Amino acid sequence: MKEFGADYIDDFSGMPGLRNKYNICILVFNRQEILQAIQSQGIFPDGLEARFAKIGSHDFVFGPHLHGCVAALIQAVPAVMIPRDLRVREKVEMFNLPAVDYREIEGKTIEDIYRQADFEKFQNTYKVRYSNYLSFIAENGLDSNLASVPNAQFHL
Repeated sequence: MKEFGADYIDDFSGMPGLRNKYNICILVFNRQEILQAIQSQGIFPDGLEARFAKIGSHDFVFGPHLHGCVAALIQAVPAVMIPRDLRVREKVEMFNLPAVDYREIEGKTIEDIYRQADFEKFQNTYKVRYSNYLSFIAENGLDSNLASVPNAQFHL
């Protein structure tokens, strides 16, 4: 639980505190504390493959970084987004990514966030979106090396 690796200090500085069952504060307000935590405990994998592998080595991932959470989900690691802007919120809604509003995490434990996440809704939505994408590729005669889905048809 002591791993930090945020690209920007601001990712955590505006969020309320979140504590795990050991009462260790994961998100803090003080920018200097955040910088010190990142410098002393940060993990900065060298390259995309190392970063992907590090994310995949965890049991659960949550945070404001879309690419980090998606990297976890791709590897079947449960992940919950904390979308903080419209751009990320739109992607969360389009794919029904498990998410929690950053204004509602104060007082919640990591276990609370995990239990409240709807992974089934995301999995079902992803299947439909993937099928639609394959249908678009086929209908437009585009080449692809993506795995095909038998009888893929566009779904609303």
